[in-house]
Amino acid sequence: MLTASIGLLISPLLKEKSEIKLWFKVTLDRTILYASHDDIRSEAAALLGSLDNGNGHIFNLGHGILPDVKPENLKALVDYIKVDSHKFHK
Repeated sequence: MLTASIGLLISPLLKEKSEIKLWFKVTLDRTILYASHDDIRSEAAALLGSLDNGNGHIFNLGHGILPDVKPENLKALVDYIKVDSHKFHK
C-alpha cells in the first residue's frame, strides 16, 4: 500500500485521477486545541470531510501539542477521531 502525505490543495485532484489506492495524511493545526470541544470536533470533521470517502487516512496534529493545552481538549479530539473518523472511509 502506498502512503502519501499530500497537501489539501492537490489531494482532491489526485483522488479523482488516480487508480492507485492512496492513504492521505491529514494535519490539523495544533492551535485548534485551544478552542471549544465543539470547534475542535468541527475542524477535525471539516479536515476529514475534505478527503471525501477515501481509502483511509493518517490523522496528524501538526508539530505536536503545545505545553499549556488542556488535556481534556486533546481528549475531545482523540475521542472524535476514534469514534467518528470511520464515517470518512469507503
